[in-house]
Amino acid sequence: MTKITRRLARARNCEDAIEAFRKIELFGSSKGITSMNRLMDALVKQGSVEHAERVYFEFKNHIPPNSQTFSVLVHGWCKTRQIDKAQETIERDDKLRICP
Repeated sequence: MTKITRRLARARNCEDAIEAFRKIELFGSSKGITSMNRLMDALVKQGSVEHAERVYFEFKNHIPPNSQTFSVLVHGWCKTRQIDKAQETIERDDKLRICP
């Protein structure tokens, strides 16, 4: 299932990739931190940090984030030169006491 979401993201079908992740159980897989981080990473690599952040906010209460989750977002914000958003992400990481 990870391959499907990554390929959709690479094809710039970000909404379809996120929707596939939402319905991942229908395909016999389960949502977890690894699959969420991979989806977010694929979205960031395609220049859609905003979509990756939406995934984080949508699923953070169901899938507890880890240091990789925040690293993906920080990398994406820095890559798009939005340092203020990278700093906000780091501060959010610190509040949750997640160590990189």
